[in-house]
This record gives sequence, C-alpha cells and structure tokens, in this order.
Amino acid sequence: HISPYLPISPHISPCPVGGDDLELRRVVWEGEHAPAADAAGGIPLPAAQNHKLAYPFFPLASQVLVVRSPAAPAAPLPFLPGDTALCADISRGREAQPIALFNSADDEPAPVFTYVTQCVVSESLRLLVGGPQLGAWLCPRLRGGGGGGEPNYDQHGRLRFAPHTVESIWECCLESMCRPGCDNRLVQYGPRFRLEVFRCPPVGRISKGWGIRSPELIPRGSFVCEYVGEYISDDEAESRGIRYDNQKMSRLMDVYGNGRDAVHMCIDATKFSNVGRFLNHSCEPNVFKQRVFCDHHVRLPRIAFFALVDIPPRVELCYDYGYVDVPGKTMPCLCGAKSCKKLLY
Repeated sequence: HISPYLPISPHISPCPVGGDDLELRRVVWEGEHAPAADAAGGIPLPAAQNHKLAYPFFPLASQVLVVRSPAAPAAPLPFLPGDTALCADISRGREAQPIALFNSADDEPAPVFTYVTQCVVSESLRLLVGGPQLGAWLCPRLRGGGGGGEPNYDQHGRLRFAPHTVESIWECCLESMCRPGCDNRLVQYGPRFRLEVFRCPPVGRISKGWGIRSPELIPRGSFVCEYVGEYISDDEAESRGIRYDNQKMSRLMDVYGNGRDAVHMCIDATKFSNVGRFLNHSCEPNVFKQRVFCDHHVRLPRIAFFALVDIPPRVELCYDYGYVDVPGKTMPCLCGAKSCKKLLY
C-alpha cells in the first residue's frame, strides 16, 4: 500500500478515512490479445471472483474483478493565505483528482468515514433490488441519433438539457457496444473538476460544518460529483433517521428506481460515502441533483450533481435540499443567501 499523504505541511496528518483497498474493476479487453466477439457482437468477459458489494452494479459475476490496488500519491495542494490543510486527499487515490481537506475555522478534526466511489448495498436490501433488469441500450452514436436521440452531454461534457427538465439520464453501459471513451459516459467516471472540502465559517455561534468548493471555474451544466453512500430500505431509513435526528445530523437521501415496480429506498452517506456527503443546502443553489443510470440495473439509480450556473473558483457548492415541512419540528437554515427562508423545515 502506498501512502497518499504528502509531507506538504507539518500540520497535515493522515486522514482517518477507513476502508480497505478492494477495488471493483470493470474488465475491458482491447488490442491484439482481446478475445473474439461472440455471435451477438459482444466481448466475452473472463470468469472472476464475485463480491457481495459488486452484484448490484454488474449483472453477472463474470463482469467483476476484485483486485487489490495501491492508492496513487496525491498531488501538491494549492494553498491560500490562512489555509490549514488536514488531509492531502480524502479519497486516498480513489478519485482521478485528489480531494484536499482544509480547516481554518476551528479545531474540528477530519471526519471519519469509509470513502467509496460507488454506492454499496445493505444486506437487507439486496433481495428487494434483485430480479429482472433492463436490457442493454445501444449507444446513441451507434444509432446515429435516430430513434434514440443524441447523447446527454455536448463535446465539452456539459448537459444538453436545462435543469429539472428530464427525470432520468441514461449513460452508456457495459453492453452499449461503444468504447470506454464514449462521450455519453460521464458520471460513471467520477469528478472531472478539482474539489476541496473546507470547514465553513460559523454563523453566529452555530457551526455550519463542512462544505465543498473548487479552485477552478465550473461552467454551467458541468458534472460536479455524485452522492454516494449505502442503499438502504425505507424501513431501515426510518430506524436510522430517528437515531440521526437525536444526533442532529442526517445524511439520508430518498431515491427510487425506474419502472412500475421501482423500489423506494434511501442513500445513507453516514458510514460509506464520497465527497458528495459534504454538499450543503442553499436557498440560492448553484448545483442541482439529477437521477442517472450508468448500469442497466434500473432499480439502483445514481444521484449526480451538475452546475446550475457558472460557478467561480472558491465559491461553496450547494443545492436545495427540498425538505418538506415536518409537523412539530423545525431546523434553522444557515445558508446566508439573500433570499434565505430561515428554516429548512
């Protein structure tokens, strides 16, 4: 195992992000050693070890390899005056871009959780999400735009659709008959822009917690990150939600699959998650969430965030939580926007 932590500053300590180094890897065969295509034109994949967390994302065990992969060293951090870096890369090399963590507001240490780049499924939910899956859809480029429309993204990797106008985005998958570099594959490859986690300045005596920003300009329609966590059933979410409410902290997000028999569930980003767990609410959001299907398992959607406007560097990335009123309960809003509603619910 190669440590991703660099001696950038004497104040940097190893980030307490747990987890092992198991990686679920899609198998792609190219070049002269590639096996021959089968009668349907697909490339047969070699037999491989299955893994209990891989099943929901790969319909066949033969489409998964479980390997041990050392994390790559993180790149140097872009310091600003007053920045105090606690961790060079909270993803431990699992993302293409290192995600640094800064705290210049208080003495709060780096949060502890297991960083994953794809949602995991609780054992209690696996039976509910099993069953038939949608057949593979051809790449729009192979269809020539006829009958299936154009890809979801333009040549710059930005959404072709206006925000909140489509219910689902369907990216090309393993069986779409296109190459990995297809421009209809975006969310499945993770964040493209550099992201940073930072400690937000307190609002009066109340701490807002952690937030996300980018040192780069993020153009409108660009993919920012995904909300990753643990898929759990509604019943399990109710049980955990009571405990989280008592702790004054909840990272549950409602999701539902596609089709009449879709399962309603939640993504819990408490123990297993990615950088998306740090996105805060704003009454004037600059990102929005979008349901995306990257694998042909239509009962397990992904939740992706895209830029609602052009976002300047170092501006906090926030979306509208969309909370509904809860009888007998209130929670103050700390977003600080001019049009702030003062209450989340």
